[in-house]
Amino acid sequence: MSGATILILLGVAFLCFFILYLFNRADKRRALDFYKVYTPNGLQLVKKLEELFDNNEAIPWTGEIKLYQQMFNDLPKIDLDEFEKAIGIYGHVEPEGSQKSIAGEYVTILASNLAQRHTSQYSELQAIGETLRSIWNYT
Repeated sequence: MSGATILILLGVAFLCFFILYLFNRADKRRALDFYKVYTPNGLQLVKKLEELFDNNEAIPWTGEIKLYQQMFNDLPKIDLDEFEKAIGIYGHVEPEGSQKSIAGEYVTILASNLAQRHTSQYSELQAIGETLRSIWNYT
């Protein structure tokens, strides 16, 4: 192979990598567009939930609502609809695939994962069949 051929191949390879880089960047930007759905307080809550998740921490079920109340002190009661309105995802179930739907699913998944960690950490473990024995009074 001549030097010119090697340079052309390197140029083509560089061009391919550059194009892939641009497409990857655009995909990441589009993927993070759902963050725009959240209210300012909602975005702060999501960032806090992400931080808890990244630090391998846990919260109980409905802990995201209680956390919101602690952070902003503006939900007088625990009500899912009011919570969703406060963070900007009310009605996120429809239409499926919309930015609001993605944002709502993201909060749900984060909170669910954190709550499952909490359950795993603080619930009593039972041996296989132990529950049945206690129901049927087996010894």
